[in-house]
Amino acid sequence: MSNNTDWDANDFSNVITISAAAIGSVLLIVFKSRCKEINCCYLVKCKRDVISDEDSDEKIIPPNMPPVPNIKKIQGEESA
Repeated sequence: MSNNTDWDANDFSNVITISAAAIGSVLLIVFKSRCKEINCCYLVKCKRDVISDEDSDEKIIPPNMPPVPNIKKIQGEESA
């Protein structure tokens, strides 16, 4: 069995990409959380003011949306 531990540019780029994705995933969870105090292994502590849901500008479903048309009805009208 070969014990070749030489790394090339592709190996380094894979490690950097996977590390960036892991850090990004953790940051996404932290930013979406509603915790007032975040503690990471007693190394990093953060106290913050959490924005309530009423104050958020982000709307999941916009108000007064027209209903979605029935696809089968539209397809039936086109074929007739």
